Amino acid sequence: MDVPMSVDISGHPLTRMFSRHPIYDNVFSRLSPRELIRMSSVNRVIHSGVQDFSLRAYNVNRRLSRFFGDSFAFRSLMARTHMVISGSFALQLFDRTYYPDSDLDLYVHPDRSIAEVGLWLEKEGYTYLPREWQRQVYRDEAERILANIDLPPEAVENDDEAGLLYNMRSVRAVYSFERSVAPNEILKVQIVVSRLSPLASILDFHSTCVMNVITYNAAYSLYPLATFARREALIIHEDFHSTNSENALAKYSSRGWRMLARRSPLLEFIATPGSPLYAPWWAIDQRRWVCDSRSWVVHFDTTGVTAPPPPSVSSPHPGWDPVAECGWKLELQFSAIAVKHVPIKTTILRWHIRCIVPFFYNQGNLEHRKVPEGQSRDSVRDAWTWWDYMLPLLRLQYCNAFPDLGSDGLRATEV
Repeated sequence: MDVPMSVDISGHPLTRMFSRHPIYDNVFSRLSPRELIRMSSVNRVIHSGVQDFSLRAYNVNRRLSRFFGDSFAFRSLMARTHMVISGSFALQLFDRTYYPDSDLDLYVHPDRSIAEVGLWLEKEGYTYLPREWQRQVYRDEAERILANIDLPPEAVENDDEAGLLYNMRSVRAVYSFERSVAPNEILKVQIVVSRLSPLASILDFHSTCVMNVITYNAAYSLYPLATFARREALIIHEDFHSTNSENALAKYSSRGWRMLARRSPLLEFIATPGSPLYAPWWAIDQRRWVCDSRSWVVHFDTTGVTAPPPPSVSSPHPGWDPVAECGWKLELQFSAIAVKHVPIKTTILRWHIRCIVPFFYNQGNLEHRKVPEGQSRDSVRDAWTWWDYMLPLLRLQYCNAFPDLGSDGLRATEV
């Protein structure tokens, strides 16, 4: 039975039990994420215990310390470059599990951060392992890829590199780094260079169970009820000719997830309200945002983390990572699921945003009038205003106009 938090039962013996650190740790560690959040709403004493437990259960610094000596310096690098973490590392954070053989996948924007992140890893003792078509010195390779970021697969000379791009249309390059920390332990870190934005690459994953993302100040799980309460994953991309795809399906099935085929007549029932098989947690044919109520958001303590600088003198920093305001939709087409999103590429947004609606045309014209004829935007760098900070208000306005976003997601967890 749920007890309203306004009711004072602090003197109840059961409540007093949940004020003792060793006892509630033993209980909370056995609860699923959804059960833990429900437990926190019982009363103030238990809510306080859940918050204390969460500080340790979702401690991103502790998990990052396996890879880096200074987790705060790495998170400051994330803030400065707007790099994000995804893959199995993010899944383990939400699931409170540990895979000893897992690596760390870093997703970067197609800008100068490609070089900055790799050089930072080398200073941390990691060794760059180039593929046969990549240049042997990382700085040189970063310059090569940045100069050819928009090169289509058919224009790439090396067949292996072209094959990689054909298989992952949203990714431009993948760089591997390793560091030996014990005779039989090697830490692996990958830098994934996105063609447009990190979320575009994450939405290109094989299934929904790995659609989780960590920024410098928060973590977002896009399908938390399916992933952590029901242990289900919806296949988004089926490449049965890819060994990597087959390995991924087997790997996550062996870890306890039921994989649902993306082409199935059952999907019609799953997407239909009133059907016995209706599954609202997939939000099929509904607009989604990373920061909406269907996502599970864990906010991190940023003490010791250097906040990102403002984009320019006249541009306030939004206070959130650009991935938070990206949008997409799972669409059902002929009994098959597809991810749909449209990139907003405008000169007054510092970052490429994955969203449903275009805007800012008139404001863009105004900003361009600041540039003297014959000169580039760099000549008025301080006068140029970036308008990313307006995205939350525009999203809310859009949602008010099209109110189809539900509110049955997991609540945000303050950590």
